[in-house]
Amino acid sequence: MNKYFLILFFVGFLISYEYQAQSPTLNCPSDTTLYLSSGCDVEFIYSVSCASNCISTTIYQSDFSGYSSGDNFPIGTTIQQYTITNGNDSSNCNFTVTVIDTIAPQVFCLGTQNVSANNNCQATLGDYTGIVSSVDNCSISSISQFPAAGTIFSGAQMVTIYVHDNSFNVDSCSFQIIVDDNLPPLISCPTDSNVYINSNCTYILDDLTGHISFSDNCDPSPLITQNPLSGIVFNVGDDPFISFNVSDISGNSSVCSFRISVVDSVSPTISCPANQSNYVNNSCESVLGDYTGLVTSFDNCSGNVSILQSPPAGTTFFGSQNQNIQFVSIDAYGNSNSCSIEFQPIDTIHPVLTQTINDTVKYVDSNCVYVLEDFSTSLQVMDNCQSNFTFTQAPAAGTSISAGTTQLITLTASDSSGNSVSTFFNIDVQDNDSPSLICPANPNVPVDSNCTYIIPDYETILNFNDNCDSNPFFSQSILPSDTLFGIGTQQNVVLSTVDLYGNSSSCSFTITLIDTTAPQIFCPDTQYVDLDANCLFQVPDLSTITSYWDYCDANPVFSQNIPAGSLAGGFNTVYLSAIDASGNNSSCQVVLVPNDTLPPTINCPDNISSCDPIVTFVSPSGFDDCGTITLYQTDTTNLMSGDAFPVGITNLNYVATDLVGNQASCSVEIEIFALPEIDAGDDLQIDEGSEILIDATSNNCSQFEWYPQYNMQNPFSEDPTVSPLNSTTYFVNVESIDGCTSSDSLIVFVSQIENLEINNIITPNGDGKNDTWDINKPSIISGCKVSIFNRWGKIVWTSNNYNNNWNGENLGGEILPDGTYYYTIICQGDEYSGSILLLK
Repeated sequence: MNKYFLILFFVGFLISYEYQAQSPTLNCPSDTTLYLSSGCDVEFIYSVSCASNCISTTIYQSDFSGYSSGDNFPIGTTIQQYTITNGNDSSNCNFTVTVIDTIAPQVFCLGTQNVSANNNCQATLGDYTGIVSSVDNCSISSISQFPAAGTIFSGAQMVTIYVHDNSFNVDSCSFQIIVDDNLPPLISCPTDSNVYINSNCTYILDDLTGHISFSDNCDPSPLITQNPLSGIVFNVGDDPFISFNVSDISGNSSVCSFRISVVDSVSPTISCPANQSNYVNNSCESVLGDYTGLVTSFDNCSGNVSILQSPPAGTTFFGSQNQNIQFVSIDAYGNSNSCSIEFQPIDTIHPVLTQTINDTVKYVDSNCVYVLEDFSTSLQVMDNCQSNFTFTQAPAAGTSISAGTTQLITLTASDSSGNSVSTFFNIDVQDNDSPSLICPANPNVPVDSNCTYIIPDYETILNFNDNCDSNPFFSQSILPSDTLFGIGTQQNVVLSTVDLYGNSSSCSFTITLIDTTAPQIFCPDTQYVDLDANCLFQVPDLSTITSYWDYCDANPVFSQNIPAGSLAGGFNTVYLSAIDASGNNSSCQVVLVPNDTLPPTINCPDNISSCDPIVTFVSPSGFDDCGTITLYQTDTTNLMSGDAFPVGITNLNYVATDLVGNQASCSVEIEIFALPEIDAGDDLQIDEGSEILIDATSNNCSQFEWYPQYNMQNPFSEDPTVSPLNSTTYFVNVESIDGCTSSDSLIVFVSQIENLEINNIITPNGDGKNDTWDINKPSIISGCKVSIFNRWGKIVWTSNNYNNNWNGENLGGEILPDGTYYYTIICQGDEYSGSILLLK
């Protein structure tokens, strides 16, 4: 409808608004689908006619497609529109013409191809798409190859060529490529080397193939042969070549060789005689004899052997040390062997004493014994061979000898060959130590309860002893039990002792009498005193009700630390003392208790309710009319402000006590609500596109809220179901009926599907396996066009939102017959295609 006609139509409508004519209508064809011919064209003839109100009507084509009845229509969908008008009213009809190409292209493959193997017995696949031929009724869209060019393979490889036209029809063909092995094996021989004869003076050739390095690109076990064969016998001096041939399974072969030289390396046998000896002379010298005639030797090859002795015969040795004598046997090829013996110089000449020891006197030690010394250092000895000797002493050094004993001592000097000489002397053992006696250092001694001191027996209280006499004689200048009187009195005392060998000791000291006994004092019981108007009282004189006395002082001095008549308040302790003339002091104490009957006041904080077990509050306080108070917590909880309180009700009890014991009490009730308990559970693992139920556990919870809530079902329940696209941490907040809250979290790990995998078989038989055509990640192709064709290229099923739901039915819901079907997936410029085997 053009602009001019549209203007006239609206003008006429406005002028004759009240006149309502009926619009004419059209008969149009229905939407039609056509299939291209082998010539890539299709003609469509149709007709359009008036259906109603046909008087004075005109029909014309009002679309701008450029195609009409009788034309060859293009591939795709073309919209056809026609208009009918009677000058006042008009109407339109539309229909579509869809042209589909279902004729697959044809491709013609090569025959079997041969390629050469590389060093790894592999080949690289070439690009064969350019050398195959193909035809299509319209045009070829693409040619592809599987496996792709550049693929490494070995043995034989089947190659398939796929040809696609612009309508996603596909054809394929296959051919085989065979890898040929034309490379010979690699072989490496060792360098020329020596071989050695056996005990029969010959060399028997071994199997030397194990010493050859060889490999092949394709055959892991090529055949190796040796020439000459093992078992051939060679003699000393022979130097033959040994060659090797390696052949692989394809008939390729390589050769190498090396030379061996037969050498005698077997030493002759040798057997030494027994060890030999000779006597030394006065100069400690001995002469070595010729012992080669005592040696026996044999060789594996014919010929004489030579025997050498080292040191040679006639060698002079000094001393009596054993000497090593070596014998060497040498054969005709310079091989040698050796053995050795010991040559022992024998010394039979005794040492000579040049200085001896005379009889001597020795004194005992603190244990009344003399410990025998080692006298060997006092001897002087000479010997033909040595200057160092072994000494023995009888009795041995360290032996204890008692006082008053005469002991015979025997000393013997021996050389290393066992030759010895001895000497004898006597030791007279005596005691010359006086008894040990130590007097006290002028002690002050305390008088007894009679103000006297009785002289003790110092033999029983002093520490005196003797090294040899267990009971030496003892005496003191003033007799035991004598009595001394008077504080400050002094007395000199002399002590003496003599042992059984006449050794004596003595000492003296002065004693002074002193008084160390404190007076006796007995305090009265607790005293109760009346308070005045100022909450004070007057301290009483306690001397009249206190008893005290002393052994030596008839009038000890009395004192009171808080003087009588002093003013005081609260509880007071008064200390009473008695001091004698010697300064000895005794004391006792009396408690003064005021008569206060008015209790203190105490204030506790208000009761507390909390979800937080850590509770802080202002501590209780109190006061008293007579001064300070002591505030105690009397409950057994040991809890205070800032502590963690248990769930439930806790009562804290407090008591205030004044200075005289009057009390007041109060209490605080602290209620801790139980926290809700939530355990989100262990972290979970799902595949991308799957969903999972979170299995949380809770206690004392009245409300739940999970987040993030994207892709979550029932976020306000204990166990929601989630289907995250990526690994996600889910948090849950819970609240108890008391308004307390808790939270927890878990992670749902999502295994991402990186590569699109498309199943190539469907078996819709209801067994739960391959009942639908499966794509491992449907979300990748969400919104993409998915089409399934039969073998003739006709679409049998299509979808723009595929979700693994094709079950082998066509668009009409009919089960398709078994066979091979083809699919295309077109997704934002990417295209996937392949075949599906349908088996019911």
